[in-house]
Amino acid sequence: MAITLNTTKGSPDANAYADVSEADALLEQLYQTDEWFALDDSEKMKLLVTGANYIDRLPVKYESADSSQALKFPLDNEDDGFEIAKEASIWQAWYLYLNLSAIDGAQASAIENIRTENLGKVQTTKFVGGINPMRKYEPYIFRLFQGFLNLNNRIY
Repeated sequence: MAITLNTTKGSPDANAYADVSEADALLEQLYQTDEWFALDDSEKMKLLVTGANYIDRLPVKYESADSSQALKFPLDNEDDGFEIAKEASIWQAWYLYLNLSAIDGAQASAIENIRTENLGKVQTTKFVGGINPMRKYEPYIFRLFQGFLNLNNRIY
């Protein structure tokens, strides 16, 4: 089944912040990657929807502008953050494409809370307290969202 993007600001049916042409333009201008352009549009759309879902998991200081909107942004604030969310979701989509297998592996390890280490000739396993949940995010988005995020001791 083909995915259809709805990027309408504040829509109850929106599933992404940016469409493929916006992602193409930003990544061509700032990243100049051939790898993104080798993906077909359906793959890009899936990544953009997933990127939006990741953005919506971030804790923000403000409520959504309308309780009926499907996505977290726009916010009920003078600067509603929608354009920032759009750019951040593109960066997150690209980051997920590049790092998905590493993210999945890190999450699986965190769920097990076990790490194998070699101590000389002896292999040992030990409990670890998990991973930094922020590593599944493109680091640049935290700069984009300065002033919007509430990162006080929350797991995402």
